Amino acid sequence: MKPHLLLAFSFTVALYFSPKAQTNSTSGDTASTEIMAPNLENASFPGGEQALMNFVNTNRVYANEKDKKNRVGIVLLTFTIDKEGNIQEPIKVIRSLSEYYDQEGIRIVKSMPKWIPGKMNGRNINVQFNLPIRF
Repeated sequence: MKPHLLLAFSFTVALYFSPKAQTNSTSGDTASTEIMAPNLENASFPGGEQALMNFVNTNRVYANEKDKKNRVGIVLLTFTIDKEGNIQEPIKVIRSLSEYYDQEGIRIVKSMPKWIPGKMNGRNINVQFNLPIRF
């Protein structure tokens, strides 16, 4: 799978759970339950997914030329984007490649500009984000 397709696929597959509001109304003997999903917008990198991929590609540093030629693998990181769009620590490695590349992935995330915060019902919220970085 091409790197840009894998990254796009990973964004699509990234799981987040949206809380559901439940309303009960009772009239006589009949009870009805209506499930309403909140209006949820995920956090986004300024300029969108393509800008995020360009940022990662421009800032990634390989351990050596051999790794750069051979594409050694993927580091999967998770982090929280707060209500103001800042990346909060800790940045955690979910899928490790090596100590060098795990730390390089964390370095890339720490160097990112502010994100556009996630929103729920029009209000900024903290959002957990999973980011795969291919080396």
